Amino acid sequence: MSNNDVLIILSKYQKRWEEITNNLLFSSSELKAADIVQEMYIKVFDELTKNNLQIENIIVNNKPHYGIVKNIIKRLIQVKSKNIKHHLSIEELNLQIEDTKEPVNNIDAKIDEVLKDVYWFDRKLFNLYRKEFHSIRSLSKATKISHVTVHKTISKCKKLLLKKVKL
Repeated sequence: MSNNDVLIILSKYQKRWEEITNNLLFSSSELKAADIVQEMYIKVFDELTKNNLQIENIIVNNKPHYGIVKNIIKRLIQVKSKNIKHHLSIEELNLQIEDTKEPVNNIDAKIDEVLKDVYWFDRKLFNLYRKEFHSIRSLSKATKISHVTVHKTISKCKKLLLKKVKL
C-alpha cells in the first residue's frame, strides 16, 4: 500500500473527520474544521514519507485508525489555537467589557434557568463545578466520580449553555 492509497482511504471518511474536528473546536470559532482536516492529510502524508508513521499503524484492515487520526487532529488544533493572536486596542477592549457587563445575579439566573431542564445528576455536578470546585480534577477527587465522567458532564453542560445563553 502506498502513501497515496492511505490518503484515498482517509478521504473516504472526510465527513467523520470534520465531525471529530468540530467536536474538538467548540470553543474556538476562528478555526475551520475543513481546514484542519486538510492539514491533517498533509501531516499524515509528511509523517508517512519521513517514516515517522507506519502505514500499518494508521490503516488497519483497510480502515483508518480513529485514535491516531484524532490525535493528529488534536495536535493540529492545539498548534493552530496557540498561533491565533488577538490584537485589541485598550479602547476596543474597554468597549467590549462595557458591552458585556451584566449583573452577576442575572447571569446566574440565566444559567439556572437553562440547567433546570437538565438531568439532575448533570445539574448537580455542574453546579458543584461552577460554584465550589472550579476544577474538574478537584471535583472528581472530592466526589470520587471518575475524571472522564465529570469532564463529559461539564462539557455537555457548557455546550448547552453556549447554545442557549447569549451572554
